[in-house]
Amino acid sequence: MQSISIFLRKLAASKYDPKELALGKKTEREHKGTVKKIRDDVKKNGKLTLSDDDVFESIATDHLDEHSKYYSEILIPAEKGAEKKASGLKTEMVNHLKSWGGAEANDFDIESAIYWFANDYHGGQDSELYSILSTSKFEPGPTHRSVKDEGETAEMMYEELEKKFKHLSKTANDQHSEDDYITRPENIISQIRNLKQEIREIGSPAGWPSDIQQHMKNKMNEISIQIKSLEKELDRYDFN
Repeated sequence: MQSISIFLRKLAASKYDPKELALGKKTEREHKGTVKKIRDDVKKNGKLTLSDDDVFESIATDHLDEHSKYYSEILIPAEKGAEKKASGLKTEMVNHLKSWGGAEANDFDIESAIYWFANDYHGGQDSELYSILSTSKFEPGPTHRSVKDEGETAEMMYEELEKKFKHLSKTANDQHSEDDYITRPENIISQIRNLKQEIREIGSPAGWPSDIQQHMKNKMNEISIQIKSLEKELDRYDFN
């Protein structure tokens, strides 16, 4: 039975560009932590027949169905562009915090402070702060909701970033005309509505085949993050 499964998987994969598929599988290994969680859960409660490679390939083929050169022409160039855009400002922030904090300015607190500052003050997806947020390697704890959950040092660094860089948060609104300021909230609300509809269309991941359940869960998480970001941007408008 397993040999048939392997044959069918190889047959399905054969329609894709081998180099593109290999690049996709390598890129999707960023989900190895998620795969481990799946394995640990199934090991505890049941049986798993899919290998890690099966899962990585399944996610990669989903993307390649969207665009035959998804990794080489879309994802990787976009990530490199975002990293380049964010690197200059982030370097300035890091250097400022190291100069301000001296010997007590450790990398973890610096990354934490910058992450939460970018999260709270970015001016939308075209802003440098959003680029810093989207390329950050920092991962807040599952129960953490603000920099206050990260400790006193990170919170002090965050406050220092507010003093030095808070003016950047005005950039997005300053670039809009008065008409834009009126219509932008309507556009944000429309985007939120569309994203919520997309989640409803995905439905419960439990209803999907087991080999793509985790991919669909990741997709829903990505959409939820977009919604939260848009809701935060919407909160900046004064409707009184």
